[in-house]
Amino acid sequence: MAAIPFTFFASLLQAIASVKPKKVGSKTDTRKPPAALQTLKRWIEEVHKRYSPLPPSTTEVFFRLLFPEEDVSRKYGIQEAKLAQYLAKILAVSTERDGRGRALVDWKAENSVGCLGAEVRNLMEQTYMIPKCIKGQSCSHALNYLKNSEKVWAETKYDGERTQIHVEVRPDGTSKITIFSKSGRNSTWDRFAIHSYVPPSGTMEEPMLKPRN
Repeated sequence: MAAIPFTFFASLLQAIASVKPKKVGSKTDTRKPPAALQTLKRWIEEVHKRYSPLPPSTTEVFFRLLFPEEDVSRKYGIQEAKLAQYLAKILAVSTERDGRGRALVDWKAENSVGCLGAEVRNLMEQTYMIPKCIKGQSCSHALNYLKNSEKVWAETKYDGERTQIHVEVRPDGTSKITIFSKSGRNSTWDRFAIHSYVPPSGTMEEPMLKPRN
């Protein structure tokens, strides 16, 4: 009995969200089920194919996640505002006015997307600028710079190029590699030779679930 990863459930939400809404006044083919329903059916078939026998209470957990507004007994015991604060602490981001985690606490603001989950995803997809470094000339020279610092980044310097590698592991086990240069430029294909050295090995395949119109 295998556990169903939450990322696999998230793939369903992404697929349903990608279904294009029908235009007002357009004719509906009553012989075909709605595209969102077709996507749900394919997802359920894939769940049974991958994870049968399903863990106990799978259906109950699925509907509670899919329709949280219908769940009167909140097991978390916290509202979104408090959850946003916890997420900021877990991700080690500041929620101050100019902080990287400010969008978490302002997820319902007028200029936001209105979804806390989407703000978390946006935050996780951001690239991080590598801070400027200072080369220590001696122990005393290095300590002089560090004595007033609250956070220090240290590295062993080898010959080579500095890169920032993002690996997205998909629910179906495949993965996608994105490589950024020191300046933040997407240089994934420029560094194709190192893809096989990044665990898990990445691919450039499209996501498994696609909505059908």
